[in-house]
Amino acid sequence: MGQGQTYITIAQARKVAVGKAAYVIGRVTATNQFGSMAYIQDATGGIPVFNTAFANGVSIGDSVKVAGLIASFSSQIQIGSTSSIVDYTKINVPAKAVTPKVISITDAKNYEGQLVTIKDLDFDDKKFVLLPNANYATKNGTNTLEVKINATTNLIGRTKPQSAVTITGIVGLNNTTYQLQPRFTDDLPNTEVYKKPQTGLTAEKSFKLATWNTNWLGNTANGPTGELLQQKNFQQVLDSLKADIFVLEEVSNVKFFKDFISKYTNYKGFCSSAVSAGGVADDAQRVCFVYKKGVVDSVSARSLLTKATPLPNYPDNKPSNFWSSGRLPYLFVADVNINGVKKRLNFVGIHARTNTIGTTATTAEKELQYAQRKYDIGVLKDTLDAQFPTANVILIGDYNDDVDETVSEITSTKESSYKKFIDDTKNYQIVTKSLTDNGVRSYLSQNNVTDHITVSDELVNNYVANSVSTELGFMYIANYSATTSDHLPVYATFNFERDRVLGFEPKFEELAMNVYPNPTKGSITIEVEGNTFDYSLMNFSGNNLIESSGNFSEMNQSINEKLSILPLGMYFLRIQAGEKHGVLKIVKE
Repeated sequence: MGQGQTYITIAQARKVAVGKAAYVIGRVTATNQFGSMAYIQDATGGIPVFNTAFANGVSIGDSVKVAGLIASFSSQIQIGSTSSIVDYTKINVPAKAVTPKVISITDAKNYEGQLVTIKDLDFDDKKFVLLPNANYATKNGTNTLEVKINATTNLIGRTKPQSAVTITGIVGLNNTTYQLQPRFTDDLPNTEVYKKPQTGLTAEKSFKLATWNTNWLGNTANGPTGELLQQKNFQQVLDSLKADIFVLEEVSNVKFFKDFISKYTNYKGFCSSAVSAGGVADDAQRVCFVYKKGVVDSVSARSLLTKATPLPNYPDNKPSNFWSSGRLPYLFVADVNINGVKKRLNFVGIHARTNTIGTTATTAEKELQYAQRKYDIGVLKDTLDAQFPTANVILIGDYNDDVDETVSEITSTKESSYKKFIDDTKNYQIVTKSLTDNGVRSYLSQNNVTDHITVSDELVNNYVANSVSTELGFMYIANYSATTSDHLPVYATFNFERDRVLGFEPKFEELAMNVYPNPTKGSITIEVEGNTFDYSLMNFSGNNLIESSGNFSEMNQSINEKLSILPLGMYFLRIQAGEKHGVLKIVKE
């Protein structure tokens, strides 16, 4: 650095006008834990230094001289910016880490830019994981403070503390909100590595199904700006998931997709031709399927609801807006072969009408979007009920709504636009609802799951309980939301071996049996021919709740006694009489 500068304290530097030079001496409290935003501190205060070379070139505890122009970003005073140079020199003295000052939650505003410790901070939201660049409300008694998890720390993807903890970090300012920014795991105790669900099944014996909104994949005008990087990251996510079939939304470059599939080893794929009207068709958002050779064999594919007219009472009397003006559900019929067990599945890929968030739409426009999506979903359900009453159906994709309550910013209702599916527990199960219940996100900017998987009752017993999850792509892709997608993939695992366990082996004849009433309040009458029986009652996960043998009276009494004390839900009664087997689904409500 040049000679003759007058060095001032950091407290004085914070008062220098924006655009004017400041020369300070301080000790480094954060390096590249926050990307290009490092921090230094002296006895009078702390200040961020925005410069990639500086952040990567120093270590915590280094003493440094720093020169640069004062700047302001989101009201935070800093040295350096994207348009100015920062000059620095390390002082040849032993590194010594700054001891954080223990302060109260109410004092944070007085320590902007400084390393502090605050005791007994309790996260309001303890569910799911710490997300990149996310802000979390914490409290100590009645006082609150925002904790920011920067995308470049090693905290992302870890679980949240389940009780109050002592947190160390740099106090930052985001416009009018003071934030505590932990630098690494030592600053924020009691977090753990997020564990993916373990099914206990090998890949060869299970069927993995995933859906992912790829955020205008391949479109040069929308989505991430670096198309080549997005395409590279797209393959990285698929490689990590290793699903047997992917149902993708917002694929917006047909040529890229075809080129990708032609080179993607062991997979085939195709896209729906049903896209929203207007614009350039090849650039439109579409639903696409990628499936594994040797596991999935294509039977047929077509758009659904192509003749769903005249659509009486369509919201705002604009039936041309049906399914986003043409982005119809797409049906892929396929034969799946898992470890010798074959099953025909009907995948219905959807990308439902979107919601406008914030002030870019009026309340009336948001109400209309909700009403149109609800209408669209109602027509789809009516069609599935009528045309696929006993088929193996999987409704999968970007629902653009959650399944506990709607994400739409409306006042008329809190009901999900998928209420018809939610209420029909006899015929459908939304297997990803547990993600919603557990506070998971699939759309990164909102605290909701908007990407879901629903199965018809024929497949309920094949779903592996607790196997649904999201793929945390931001754990292995830097700046994931800006370079790859604003959604996380959602996946589930199925076990078709259970068909054998439940008594569908070809060597057995089918046993004629019936139970009523069904649904039941807890007591049923069993109708079955025979004298002695092997029987079992299983839950949704396929676990035996009863497994015994006896005559009809003993079986009837045993099943009813157990059923009367079980919680509401779906169960499976399996009965064997000689060489005959039968299985019935029982719904307790």
